[in-house]
This record gives sequence, C-alpha cells and structure tokens, in this order.
Amino acid sequence: TMEVLLVDGTKLVAAKDGDKLTGERTFRVRVQANDPISSVEFYVGDDLRDTDGSTPYEFKFDALNEEEGTVKLTFKGYTAKGTSATKVLRLVVDNGGGVSVEDHLKRGREALSNGNSDGAIDAGRTALKVDPNNQPARLLLARAYLAKNQYDRAQKFADDALAADGTNQEALEIQAGIGVQRAFVVTSSGGDRAETLRAYGEALGSAAQAQSKVNEARFTGLAPDLATTNPTGYADAAFRAGRYTAAVATLKPAYDKDTTNTALGNRLAYGYLLAGDPKAASDTLGSIRRYGKYDAYTYALQGLILGQQGNDDGADEAFKNGALENADSLGLRTAQASLQQVLATAQPHEL
Repeated sequence: TMEVLLVDGTKLVAAKDGDKLTGERTFRVRVQANDPISSVEFYVGDDLRDTDGSTPYEFKFDALNEEEGTVKLTFKGYTAKGTSATKVLRLVVDNGGGVSVEDHLKRGREALSNGNSDGAIDAGRTALKVDPNNQPARLLLARAYLAKNQYDRAQKFADDALAADGTNQEALEIQAGIGVQRAFVVTSSGGDRAETLRAYGEALGSAAQAQSKVNEARFTGLAPDLATTNPTGYADAAFRAGRYTAAVATLKPAYDKDTTNTALGNRLAYGYLLAGDPKAASDTLGSIRRYGKYDAYTYALQGLILGQQGNDDGADEAFKNGALENADSLGLRTAQASLQQVLATAQPHEL
C-alpha cells in the first residue's frame, strides 16, 4: 500500500484529489510492503521528475513552475523483487494568478511578521511571477530568506533589487544584515583560526560597506534646508555617512550662536577629531569650559585627545572626571576603548 502526505510546516496532511497547490510543496510517501522497498518515483503528468531510494521518500513540487489548473501527480513504489504499487492524485495548481500583486505582498508581509518565512516566500515568489520586476517582492524574498538563514538566496534577491536601484536603502540594509549574520556564523563555526578571522573580516567588511551605502543614501536624501532647521540631525546623518567636513560646517555656526550648548560643542569637537583637526577639537573644548559645562562626553573627548598626544596622566584624569559625571556614559567607554586600540596599535612588537 502507498500513502501520500503533504508536509505542512511541522504537520503531515494526507493529500487528496482536488487539493490546491501554491508555491513550493513537499510530498512524503509512505510505502508498506512485505519486501524491501528499492525506490519510489515521482511523475508530473508523464514526466519522471525524481527518484528516491531511501526513507523518508520525499519529493518537492514547485507550483510556480507549472501551469494553473489540474495536474496529475503519480507516485510509483518498487520492491527489491520487482513488484510495484502506484498512487495517482489529481491536484489543482492555484498560485492566485487572479490576485493583485499588492494582495500577494500584503499576505507575504503578514506571514513574515508572524514568523512564517515559508509563507512569505510563497507570496513573494507569486508576486514576482505576476510582476517579474517588482521591487517590494524582491525585498520581501530577501528578508524571508535571511530569516531562514539562507544567506545566498537572500543575497540574490537583495542584489537583484540593487541592480534595479543601486541606492535602495532597504536592499542595502538587508545586505548589511546578511554580512553581520555571516560574521556571527563564522565566529561560531570553529576551524582554523587564521581562516576564521579572514572570513569574519570579509563578512563584517561586507556588512560595513553596505551600511555605509545606506548612510550615504540617507544623507544625500536629506531635505536641503535641514542643515539650518535641524543642524544636529543633519550633522548626525553626516557623521554616519563619513561626511565629517559637512558636519563641522553645519555645527560651527550653530555652536557660535549658542556657546553655552555643551551638546552642540561636543558634536563639533567630535567632528573636528574625525576630520583630522585635533587642535580645533581642543579649542572647542576650551570654549565649552569657558562658556558651558563639561559633561561625561566632553571629558571623554578630552581624554581621547590628550591620550593621542601622549599625555597619559591627563587622559586618565579626564576619564576619571568623566566617570564622576556619569560612570555609565557610552561615549566615555567608547573613547577609552578607542584610545586603548590606538595605543595598542602604536606599540612596537617584541621580537
């Protein structure tokens, strides 16, 4: 005897005539016989599509590659002695051809938000079949495959989206996510340390490059008057895009108008540091001391500048004062870590 089941998530459901097939489905065949089973064959119409010689006997059927309407599926099992059994099913390929692309996308997004990556993939692939150039469908598929840790497939659809629009922020963000996830996989995979570090560097570098493109796209897309109406917001976007000179050019006149604003002064000093002008950064900190009030972040910047100048005692004192202001300051901790990295890199290696 032969029983054909449809794999539905974690469940197995008996397949029967008239069942509708959407997207990619998996059939599992159970065979009971007095003699050992040698193989099971899977036919679509009269075409032999696959043969399986070991349990579980499973066959994939991609409804999106078939014509809409009734399709005959045949499963044939053979024993080692040459006897056989056959199961024929007449099912219906129904990919929702009459449904709009937007409806497919809505179904896919809902599936993805509910953790149903396979449902999102079915909906995204269907939407692409209706409209092969649909960008939201490509992005939906990239996110769904990323959620399943299928990085190559996710990369493929993100790349397709970027081929159509090289500045698509969502596609760039997905690429960054793929790089980060691959980096984590590399670090947990063990193996040769040198090779692991190389692969980790490549994966993380890819993520950083993609994120850099996202930040650049966001910066170039800012409203022209934002530098005047919201200088700190504009400057923060410029920092993320690596446009340090633009950040300084925006912050300097804003700070000159309000030298009591420590937050503005800190941003300006930070911009000078990133732009490679530590003297201007130090002068800005001096202005903050005269007209405003040092906070933990100001002390962090001061410690970073003094440390890079070789004034270790002054740097330690600045960090200590910063800790007194706010021991949990992320800026303070980051500055200390950055200084340690600079000092470690500068140390000559012993032979």
